[in-house]
Amino acid sequence: MDLEELYTKFDARLAALPTLDQKLDTAAKALWQAFNVKQDEVAIFAFDETFESLRFLWPKKLRTAGAVPLSAHHSLVAKTASERKASVDNSFATTPHVFIFERFRLDITGKIPIQKIMSVPMIVGDVVKGVIQVSRKGEAREACGPDFSQGNLAALVRLAAIIAPHLENPAG
Repeated sequence: MDLEELYTKFDARLAALPTLDQKLDTAAKALWQAFNVKQDEVAIFAFDETFESLRFLWPKKLRTAGAVPLSAHHSLVAKTASERKASVDNSFATTPHVFIFERFRLDITGKIPIQKIMSVPMIVGDVVKGVIQVSRKGEAREACGPDFSQGNLAALVRLAAIIAPHLENPAG
């Protein structure tokens, strides 16, 4: 099976799911498997046009954690949405950024810093619907897995294009 066939099957799988939560669970699982990361290393944000901010859709535990305004300085998610540009940063822990969400304890592993990250806008037509971020967390850069490549970033861009329309006007 070639990549285009996989993408087509993934798109059909998302289309067959009736609720937003099912679509998010399926999308997040596909992302963590595709990039060999842990569940808490995938984040999906929705853009709120009313408040010009981004809020978590995934992980579900962070849905009530607040929102990131597009005007937030040093926020990669805000920059990704504002500039509509995908990026990869394999030295993220040393890059100035808003790290408030890294402090949330999601499981027994505790608060582990993001070392490497890919950030991609989800765009439908000409409208930014959100952002997907895939990261590698660890105490040290060298200990958290391989660097993300430009090929990884291109794959995430393609997957974001497939996922984005399925998060619009969810049935549930």
